[in-house]
Amino acid sequence: MITKNGKRALDEKVNVIELNGIDDWIGGVHLDSSTGSVWLRKDETLFSQKL
Repeated sequence: MITKNGKRALDEKVNVIELNGIDDWIGGVHLDSSTGSVWLRKDETLFSQKL
């Protein structure tokens, strides 16, 4: 069974980071979605997205 938000994520109507947020350290870099925007990649393009 898939949740309503799971279906929205699979349909690319919502980003999993929008749903769950992110607060993690990877390789000395602090990834923190509470700043209000995150960098995402689609194919070979990077773009900033406001949350």
